[in-house]
Amino acid sequence: MSGAKYEVLSQTVELLLSPGTAQFQVPVFQRRYAWGAEEIGQLIDDLFGESAQNELPYFLGSIVLARQDGIPGGAADLVLDGQQRLTTLSLLISALIDRMRGEGATDADEHKMYLFSRRVKGKKTPKLLLQPDDAKAFEILIGEPAQASEPKLKSTPLGIAVAKILELLDEYAAGPQYKDVPKPFEAMFSRLLYDVELVRITAPSERDAFRLFETLNDRGLALSAADLIKNKLFSRCKGELDDAVDSWGNLLLLTKDDDVVNFLRTFWIAFKGF
Repeated sequence: MSGAKYEVLSQTVELLLSPGTAQFQVPVFQRRYAWGAEEIGQLIDDLFGESAQNELPYFLGSIVLARQDGIPGGAADLVLDGQQRLTTLSLLISALIDRMRGEGATDADEHKMYLFSRRVKGKKTPKLLLQPDDAKAFEILIGEPAQASEPKLKSTPLGIAVAKILELLDEYAAGPQYKDVPKPFEAMFSRLLYDVELVRITAPSERDAFRLFETLNDRGLALSAADLIKNKLFSRCKGELDDAVDSWGNLLLLTKDDDVVNFLRTFWIAFKGF
């Protein structure tokens, strides 16, 4: 979309995460990784189940990004919608690399180029930069998914996710759909890279992305009331966004997702009336 304010591209996972593309950064005000067994199981069944083999390509939805210059040596796109899918895709790639290594693929570790970038002074850093509460565990697990069984990681949402992914990959690789495939994990990896597509929507700034967020919600994108309130507040903060992020984070520490809305509603009624 040359000359357009928003850039909209349909991309395979391979193109989205290929070397040389921008890193992705999850803002500190986003929720932590939250996918559980149900969401992970549905994704893996959609990708590798018996009924999925003739479905090409598989559409994984849209992600909403905002441009920024927040990473030394290069630009990172802020992930404002889609962090759960991007995180799970990264964990899935890591798990498949581990299983391909077990199949005897000598070049399996070369595929970590989809997980790591060398943009910061030659240092290997994750392609996807999660918020602080998840960042360290994520970096360990995409480097070596077997670490998911370690005591410090096995009870974390990311550790639980990796353990579930590895379990399901083994189950599906032994299924009838891969019965005649010599290297099922390599076949799965190829499908994930080349047959899974996302629509990448990149806004020129955070404020533009928040405005887009509201429009998408009006057109049916499932966003919680708390998300919409947060986006509206942040879009109006101008030069005080950091303070707003801190305040919102403190609010989340005191409430749960649904309680945020109830708290704000009660606050508004108490000071502004019905």
